[in-house]
Amino acid sequence: MIDQCRHSKMTWRQRRWALSTIISVLAITVIGANSANAVSTDPTETAAETANPTASQLAAKPIAAPATNKRVNSLTKISYTPAYVAANFDVWENDEFDRFIINRNFSLADFNKVLFFPMTFDRLKISLKTSSDLAKNWNDSSWKEMDRICGFFDYFAKKKFKRKDDLQLTFTGGDDVLAVEFRMTEFVPQHSKDGSWDSATVGEESFTNLGTLYYRAVIAHSQTGDLIAVIEDATEIAPPKAMVRNITGQNIAWRNSFKRILDSFYLALKEAKAADMIAAKNNE
Repeated sequence: MIDQCRHSKMTWRQRRWALSTIISVLAITVIGANSANAVSTDPTETAAETANPTASQLAAKPIAAPATNKRVNSLTKISYTPAYVAANFDVWENDEFDRFIINRNFSLADFNKVLFFPMTFDRLKISLKTSSDLAKNWNDSSWKEMDRICGFFDYFAKKKFKRKDDLQLTFTGGDDVLAVEFRMTEFVPQHSKDGSWDSATVGEESFTNLGTLYYRAVIAHSQTGDLIAVIEDATEIAPPKAMVRNITGQNIAWRNSFKRILDSFYLALKEAKAADMIAAKNNE
């Protein structure tokens, strides 16, 4: 068994604080179906108050491949209480994400492929710090508009991993396949979207940061449905340089930011897998 905070150099106090911070906002429900409603103003996500999962709940439950109709598929619906997470997960100290916890009962060295589920936005909330007018502007987003944004992420996820040998892109589950779903959880907008993004006359002022997106990545065993890891972080939705805040500028900001997230995701996953491979070799 891998110990000492997944090979990290954090002190026990730092590890305890980091893990307690994560489990205080999680009673991790490993994915629910998307809602037709795009955004809500409630920034909280209700924690499940269930007991630790039973043996029958943890029995093998293969994950179905993502459906062709976007953002309606989900990973297994197994609820993990904070106590279960605290007892089974280690904090992985890394330079890419604020929080990254990994199930110590599994080794990432055993996984060579990734299966991406569509990015979801059913849990997306507009921050309560947002002004009422700005919040209403973003809450008026339609499912079609949000689906288009999430589609950028899906496209770059496949493009990023189809060229990787150590973590190959796949479209089917298996014993060595990680099922991955990224979820938008909260958005703190800095600018309005000025109505429909299908209009060619959206805004004329320049911008360097559309807002801050908080997100969570849920990583599960594609064959059994067991939760392997959870990542939480935030990123600015920013173009590579100041741009006019029209449709083109907004799209470039989302695309540019999603590329950064996926670059960080690959690097963090690669480093964690490499560490597990070294640990496995040392234990031979």
